[in-house]
This record gives sequence, C-alpha cells and structure tokens, in this order.
Amino acid sequence: MATINLAPVVGAISLLIACAQPVMAATYFRQMSGTIGLNSSFQTILSVNVPSGNWVIDAKAIGGEGISNPTTVECDIVVNGTTVDKSQIGFTGSDQGETMMIVNMAAATVTTSSTIALACDTSLDGFLSGTTSLIVRPAESLK
Repeated sequence: MATINLAPVVGAISLLIACAQPVMAATYFRQMSGTIGLNSSFQTILSVNVPSGNWVIDAKAIGGEGISNPTTVECDIVVNGTTVDKSQIGFTGSDQGETMMIVNMAAATVTTSSTIALACDTSLDGFLSGTTSLIVRPAESLK
C-alpha cells in the first residue's frame, strides 16, 4: 500500500481559508487631558483620518461653566465637515465652575478616506476639562 503525503494539500487549503477572511480596519482612538477654553466658533478638539468603510463613533468630554452667566457647551461629531451628532449641556448662571459630561454617538458610512472629528463650542464662557476621548470603530455593516 502506498503512502500519500497530504501536507501540501492541507497547507494550500489553510492558505485559501486564511485569504478568504475579511480584513477589518483598525480601531482609532484619540484622547487628551487638560482644560480647553472654548468660544462661539466650533473648534476641532480631536480627529482621526479613516479609510472608506462603515464606522461607529463615540466621544466623551466634560464641559463646564467659567463665569456666573447662563451658558451652553455643545460638542458635535463631524464627518468630512458634516455634523452627524450633536450633544449640548446648559448651565443656569449659578453654576460657576460646575461641570457635566457630554456624550456623542454616531454611525457613518464613508466611500473615500475621511476625517472624523469631535468639535465643540460655547455660547458664552464654557470650557472642556478632564479627559476628552474619541473612538472610531469599524462596523461590518450598518443597518
């Protein structure tokens, strides 16, 4: 009886299976700590450049009131210049130095390399403090 060496066949099948697996894009994470003074014009706080694909986006910031006047702090998730999510907190004017968490969540499909950013502004004298984070995760599909 002859012996057949199947090692090359098994190796080729394993290579085909490995090549057939979808390649997931990387997860992007940006974070910064400290106090950021805001003004009435949106400013980019954190951003990432991503390839085409489906993305789930989460951001967190801590907004505060700097003076004793009513003020708001707004943070937006922006994809290639288009706002896809807005979150806003408000202070009554008696909250000087108080802070509240701002949370943003969105999903986006982009067909070319794109910039995803967290941008924030204030109506009067707001600020960001503590740790601000942006995480952009690939999604197999968005439904």
